[in-house]
Amino acid sequence: MNCLEGLKQLPDNCIDCVITSPPYHALRNYGTESQIWDEDKNCKHDWKEEKTRRPNGAGGESPKKKIKGNDDFQQIVDYNNRVSYSDFCIKCGAWKGQLGLEPDFKLFVKHLCDIFDEVKRVLKPTGTCFVNLGDSYSGSNGVGYKQTKTTQNTFIANSKENVNLRKQINKVDLLPDKCLAMIPSRFAIEMCNRGWILRNKIIWEKPNAMPSSASDRFTRSYEEIFFFTKQSRDYFFEQQFDPYTEPMNRWGGEQLKADGKSLWDEGTNQTTYRDRNLRPNSQGRNKREVWSIPTVGNPYGHFAMYPKELVETPIKAGCPEKICSSCGKIVTKKYKKIGEVQRRWSTENAENSPYEKQGSMQNIYEEDGYDICSCNKDFVSGIVLDPFMGAGTTAVIAKEMNRQYIGFELNPEYCKIAEQRLNEIFRGLF
Repeated sequence: MNCLEGLKQLPDNCIDCVITSPPYHALRNYGTESQIWDEDKNCKHDWKEEKTRRPNGAGGESPKKKIKGNDDFQQIVDYNNRVSYSDFCIKCGAWKGQLGLEPDFKLFVKHLCDIFDEVKRVLKPTGTCFVNLGDSYSGSNGVGYKQTKTTQNTFIANSKENVNLRKQINKVDLLPDKCLAMIPSRFAIEMCNRGWILRNKIIWEKPNAMPSSASDRFTRSYEEIFFFTKQSRDYFFEQQFDPYTEPMNRWGGEQLKADGKSLWDEGTNQTTYRDRNLRPNSQGRNKREVWSIPTVGNPYGHFAMYPKELVETPIKAGCPEKICSSCGKIVTKKYKKIGEVQRRWSTENAENSPYEKQGSMQNIYEEDGYDICSCNKDFVSGIVLDPFMGAGTTAVIAKEMNRQYIGFELNPEYCKIAEQRLNEIFRGLF
């Protein structure tokens, strides 16, 4: 079903983690029925067809002609001519079409954030939200992100009934020819405006990115993943690590030896040279924001399946595996201090340092069991939500990692693919 309608059926604060990749703007037609957005429920809609040029490079499969039914309008894109057809109501300003095929990028960002308003409601205060979103370019001659002049004149002619709609349409920005639309950044800013807290912008580097025919710009080889939370503290997050892969040749090894003296020391009475372990954590270093993960092909006929590795880290980091079924307390790892290592001095704390002005110390910890409540009840696993389930990758990985899942998908063919993949997982469990 439509994810916006599906989300409204879920209770408040019931989801532990959201991992999703919404439709990108102006990229492809997924063959789903058109939805009505921003409507006045009491309006007897008077639909006027809108024809919009799409950006260069928009791909995907769809019929070449628009199709109208007796009672409804199926939005279809003619990709050979990069043309999109959709409907606006000249009375209330409602738009009828598929998410991602809005004629204006600002309208797309609004619709997407309206969905995430509902996501925010169903996400627990301790929850996490990861959103993968790609970008697109404006079309030739600056078209591709603007309503047609004819339709705008229709709105103006009916100004008394269309005050709100004219405010929306007449403020549409026209991007310059071949300009990067910056859709992910616009989305992230609007999410923050609506109360989300952006903790990271993760770069998904694609080492096997598809070659581009563009000769007047660099080939785009990454996408962005935004990590949001509802609150700035006390959300669930399990630290992830990158393994040490490069030798520490710069200082002669992992253990720095105090075998020198700095001219800086003579003037400041600091001790720059000292014995210290440059890699005190045996698990590795705190995971970085750039994830290099190759794209993968699939036999299922879905345009935009993301690789499994892209889902695993957010689930490990942001979705608890065990939650008390009685009190709801999340089972978290406990750590004990096993030592400390001297890192470096700083001008802020040098005068009052208990380490003879040699600098700050970093504590070293190791895992020490789990923090468990005293209810003595069974545990349940966290729930991962994907509002745009597609071929079910999020659900498959969630199940493989012993988490529960909920997903919504409007295309029945993709639902069948997801069911097939999940059935294969379930068969492997018995």
